[in-house]
Formats: sequence, C-alpha cells, structure tokens
Amino acid sequence: MGLFGKDFFPTPPHVIQMMVEDYNIESKIIYDPSAGSGAILDYCGNLLCGKTLASEIEDELQSILKSKGHKLIGSDFLQISSDQISHVDFIFMNPPFSNEEDHILHALEIAPEGCVIVSLCNAEMGMNAYSRKRLQILSHIKNLGTFVNIGSSFEDAERKTMCEIGLIKFTKPKTGSNENEWEGFFTEEVEEDQYIGVMPYNFVRDVVNRYVGAVKLFDHQLELAVKMNDLTKSFFNSKLSMIMTSEEAPVTRADFKKDLQKSAWNFVFKKMNMDKYMTKSVKDDINKFVETQEKIPFSMPNIYKMLDVIVGTQGSRMDKAILDVFDRLTAHHDDNRMNLEGWKTNGHYLVNRKFIFPYMTDTDYAGSGRMHMRHSYGNSNIDIIEDLMRVLCLLNGDNFDKKSKLTQFVNNAWVGEDKEGNPEEFYNYNSSSDKINREWGTWYNWEYFRIKGFKKGTVHFEFIDEKLWNKFNMAVGKLKGFVLHESKR
Repeated sequence: MGLFGKDFFPTPPHVIQMMVEDYNIESKIIYDPSAGSGAILDYCGNLLCGKTLASEIEDELQSILKSKGHKLIGSDFLQISSDQISHVDFIFMNPPFSNEEDHILHALEIAPEGCVIVSLCNAEMGMNAYSRKRLQILSHIKNLGTFVNIGSSFEDAERKTMCEIGLIKFTKPKTGSNENEWEGFFTEEVEEDQYIGVMPYNFVRDVVNRYVGAVKLFDHQLELAVKMNDLTKSFFNSKLSMIMTSEEAPVTRADFKKDLQKSAWNFVFKKMNMDKYMTKSVKDDINKFVETQEKIPFSMPNIYKMLDVIVGTQGSRMDKAILDVFDRLTAHHDDNRMNLEGWKTNGHYLVNRKFIFPYMTDTDYAGSGRMHMRHSYGNSNIDIIEDLMRVLCLLNGDNFDKKSKLTQFVNNAWVGEDKEGNPEEFYNYNSSSDKINREWGTWYNWEYFRIKGFKKGTVHFEFIDEKLWNKFNMAVGKLKGFVLHESKR
C-alpha cells in the first residue's frame, strides 16, 4: 500500500488529455470528486479553466490540494449534495476503483443539468455487467454518453496498475432551463452599511452589516500591505504582502465573499423560517445564483426580493417538486429500463400507496446494530422524501414546520412525558438522553406514513391516509396531463 492509501493512483498527463480533449474548458468551473494530489485539476488550470473545486478523503492530500490553490468543498464525495456543485460545468474524475460504481452513480445523481461528467473506470465496467449498479451505469452510457477501453494506460504512471482502463463520458440532459430565472429581480447597488438614522434592531440589517463589515476588514488588510510597501520601498528590497487564509489555504476576496454570502443566506433563511419553501431545486438554484451573480450585492433590498421570489413562486416550485418526487419514486418499478433496483410495490404510472426507496439506511454508528438513517450515499433520496413531505403538507393544509424530519425520527427520537405524565415521543437533534433505537424490519408511524427499514438500505413506505394518497396522485395526473390508471379502471 502506498503513502496515501490503496486507491491513490495519480492520473498520467496523457490520460488526462484524453479526458478533456473533446471540450473547451476555458473559464469553466471544474470539479474533481477524488482529486488526490490534484493532477487533473493542475492540468485543467494550465488550460485556463475558470475555477477548480475538489473533494479528497485523505488529510495529507487535502493539504497538497489547498497549497496548489484548489478549493476543497468536502472530504468524502459520497456526502456531497447537489446544492454544493449546482454551478459546476465539468466533473473530471478518477474514482477509487474499490467503489467506482457508487462514485459514478453519485456524480450522475448530483451533477447539475447540462454538466459534462468524464470518469475513468476499470474497463471491466463496460464488458462485465455483473451487478445491478453496473447495469445501471451501462444504461446511462447507452442513453447519455460513450465508453471506450483505453488499455493499460497506467503501466508507466507514478503508481502502476496493469488492469485495462475504461473512459466514460456523459452529458447530463437538461429537462427545462431555469437559467437567468431570477435575472432582473435584484439591484446592483453598491454595498454599504444598512443604517438609516436610529432604527430598531432588525436581524436582516444586522447580518448585512456584519457581512459588509467583514468584507471591509478584508479589503483593509490589503490596503495595509500596500501602505507597508510604500513606507519601506526606498530602503527595503523585499516586497511584502498580506493574505487571508482558511484552514491554511489562501482565500481570494471573491471566494471569501461567496462563502460568507452562502452562510449569511442560510442564516437568513433559518431565521425567517423558510424551510417549508426550500425544496431541493430551490437550494440548487440559490447556490448557483450566489456563485454566478458576482455583481449582485448581499443587501437588505436584495434579501427581501429573494424571499419574495421564493414565496411568490411557491406554486410552480411545488409543482416541480411533485414531478421530481413522482419521477423518482416510479423509476423504481420492477420493469424499468434504466436497471435501477425495482420492486413490484412501486408503480409506473402512479405512486402506489406502498412504495420502496433504496439507499436510505445503514447500521447505527454507535455499534448497537440498529437502524440508522444515512447521510452519505443516497442523501438525495432523503431530500426527495423531504420534498414529498412539503408537497403533502401543502395538499393537506398542514404546517410543515411542525413535522419531524425522517432523519430526526429515525436517529434522534427520545422519550419524554406529556402534560398528564404519560410517555410521549419527542424529536430533538440535540437530545442524547432516552433515545429510541429503531429496529430493523419493524413498522413505525411517521407523520403521513408507516415506515420500515432494512439492512440492505431500503425503506418501505405506506400512506396512512388513503385520501391524501389520492390527492397526491391527482396532482401528478393534472401536471402530467394524463388520467390515472386507477381512475380509468
């Protein structure tokens, strides 16, 4: 085993050339999910790409990536979510061959529409489809991309491997462009403190002032460096500079502002109780907006305009969430063409009252052997269930804020007492006492569903209320423009 683990195989330059030669990556945003020491990102930087993002699980390699100026957005790629990379143009990856299928499928899952995904793999991937995951990847290759065997391309590499290498290229299709969706809503006014005389405390004004103040301090540091050089240039030959660092890596002013804005937006959304509106697609859109709209300042007028846009488009966004949930759940019927894991319980033309969803559970980290709701590979499936809950609350006239999250219900349930002293379940992320450990293969009532988890990662769901189940399918039928099968019968 090498210095950085059994899966560390730096990509040789001639292989990277094969990966990128079909594309114009100048000024584009590049992401490498298992970046290693940064060979692919270094190559892309030499071709004048716009920005390089990386994930890497080894601490030593993370330090190397940071020293080269590549922005680290997480360690384990399988825990990266779609809203973190919604602005990425290209994903170039040399995934660990020990679990390459999971990495390729996760990249396909979370990549934004229109993104190009290029991945190396063991050439056996295209020749020996012995597993459900490989069949699924081959289906994607057939529908979205290409596969070519490039032979023993690592035999002369820094770390050699004699197995033959495959090269997969996908382009994730666009289902409907929402680019520039918010263009024209926001002002490009100069950022300034949001004080107007003596005003009462307002948390939005406060966070804006803190943001503006932090950016001014960043700029002030740069001004000090200029002043110091002016004072010493007549007798001191060395040119001094001052830089801001984060986790020992240099931070540019633009990156500092973007990261600060993201945190500030999340703070505002939390304080304004916007979770009921924050579907998966909204989170993706906001990340892309912050990353790409560099001229739009973080100001009070723009914050309130953003909130107005999100609330004002709730209907269309919930329609999109309904279709996303429907398409995802019905994709897992037992006769699907994409070789997804499927079950007869899951319908094709409507969401059955009982349905099954994969990649949602694993064994409790504490070693109890009991059920745990996973946050890693498959986290997008948990997002879909959260979106389903938002939709059902809307259809049923319920308050989403008062509903427990599925991860909360499974991982952090605990027992307290009601006003009469009777045992009652509560759900609190911060509580560590009297937790209920959910057992495998046991039905539990959770909000609108009965749920049952299994060690293979699947969770079975059953609508408790038949009328609500019908409401959801009727909403789907209206949006899809077809009469549901049950109705025709």
